[in-house]
Amino acid sequence: LLLDPPLRAIQDLREDPKVQVQMCDSGDEKVFYLNTTKPPFDDKNVRQAIFYAIDRQAIMDAVYYGLAPKGQGIFPAWHWAYDPQADFYPYDPEKATQMLAEAGFTAENPLSLEIVTTEATEYLDTAVLLQDQLAKVGVKATVSYMDKAAWTAKTWPKDGTANPAFEASVY
Repeated sequence: LLLDPPLRAIQDLREDPKVQVQMCDSGDEKVFYLNTTKPPFDDKNVRQAIFYAIDRQAIMDAVYYGLAPKGQGIFPAWHWAYDPQADFYPYDPEKATQMLAEAGFTAENPLSLEIVTTEATEYLDTAVLLQDQLAKVGVKATVSYMDKAAWTAKTWPKDGTANPAFEASVY
């Protein structure tokens, strides 16, 4: 019995006649957080522009080998509140570029941000893909990472309050 093998190994395992692969839905979620307490992310239009710049299906295909469904919102497909028709921010780089320009971010004045994540492969790979996708709409993103314990301590202090320590984060 092998639980939770690396996703990159699933196809090879499926092709092995001695192996039976069983898959199930997961409630696991990966989130791209933006710190809404500080400019420019306190501007709803800037946040929306960033989300229009993200090709979630490309991330699912590259990072999760096409085995995970594209995120449609905060609820997984098995949840009673899941809406399969919901696509809050469909990939639309032209709209993202336009909205960023309306917010004052252009090639001459680009939006810059740092995406901080943990060293876990899927988080780091997602952050790098986000960096590339955001670059296509003129956003200059850098990616940095730290071990999970350090990230957690900085994000969720012992006093139980959320600490918006980062501009952006993948987790």
